[in-house]
Amino acid sequence: MLIASLIFSIGIIAVISLQKTFFAIAGSANARTIATTLAQNKIDQLRVLDFANIDEGVDEKNVVGAHSFGRDWSFTSGYYNNGIYTPCGNDLCDLDADGVSDADQKAIEVIVTWTNADSTVESVTLDHVINVNPDAASGVLAGGYTAGGGGEKPVPSITTP
Repeated sequence: MLIASLIFSIGIIAVISLQKTFFAIAGSANARTIATTLAQNKIDQLRVLDFANIDEGVDEKNVVGAHSFGRDWSFTSGYYNNGIYTPCGNDLCDLDADGVSDADQKAIEVIVTWTNADSTVESVTLDHVINVNPDAASGVLAGGYTAGGGGEKPVPSITTP
């Protein structure tokens, strides 16, 4: 009876220690889900802005449950040239030297960071490209157009009889 009690006690202690690990993992997964949602929300906010008004920034801390999340975002202007994305120096992209930016893309990077209960700092990064003409970058266009694979301007599908 004493040996059975000892084995039972060791099993209960093992289950309790595993349960602590499971709760920590679940908390980390929950924080990662919230961070991903915060990053996606920022991308969605930037997508509805006028292209020229998309800027870099940092949010104050977003406190959700037991975690405090920091969110910052940046962009790199660029353009597509024969299907190749070319980032611009200094976000100017003045290809024809007329003093006006020719950038038609902004590659957005959103980073959300937080500290777990065990004091480890984690982060989630989401990348997204926003086109000056949202219809040109969509995957499905009305009227028989298809967006090029990399977000370049759409090419009409022409069928000859």
